[in-house]
Amino acid sequence: MNLNRVFLEPEVWKECRDYGKRVVEAYQNNRAPRSAAMVVPNRPRITYNEDIQAWGKAFECALCLWANHPLSLLSWTARPDNGIDVEFWGRKIDMKGSKNIRSNCLIWPQPKNHILKSTPSDTLVLGRRALEIEPPAIDLLGWTPKDRFINFHLVAPAVNNRKFADGTKYMEEHQLLPMEDMRAWAAI
Repeated sequence: MNLNRVFLEPEVWKECRDYGKRVVEAYQNNRAPRSAAMVVPNRPRITYNEDIQAWGKAFECALCLWANHPLSLLSWTARPDNGIDVEFWGRKIDMKGSKNIRSNCLIWPQPKNHILKSTPSDTLVLGRRALEIEPPAIDLLGWTPKDRFINFHLVAPAVNNRKFADGTKYMEEHQLLPMEDMRAWAAI
């Protein structure tokens, strides 16, 4: 049994989908111009993709459920966060995820490289869609303190078989700390 797999309930997935619609509407109405301006060159804009926005919230929900924390800790307002998705166990967490079931990298998007050090988060967590089902099942693959990511990340070259944008900072799953270590942190 995978203790780091979270199955979202249908009503939670519906809330995530509704959230995705609200966020895209906010971007379309120019309510977050600075965030909307951070675009990966030659890639579709995620700011206008309801599905990607919904999945982002689903990963945040999975983390809260895994940690036995209420989803009310999350911001459900239709605007970008300040770099912190949720706070618990003394950690300011920025949740990263992929709906690709083969994904194994925690990435920091290339257009945000200039703000990596200044964001107020101190922890990055990686989630991945676990199964091709809805509502989704999400595996929490690992975590790292942000300063460790800053010091030990890899950088995607212009041509790479991962299809990352040139300059994307990332860590592979095997470089991350186990989720059990994060849970142990809570016991300290």
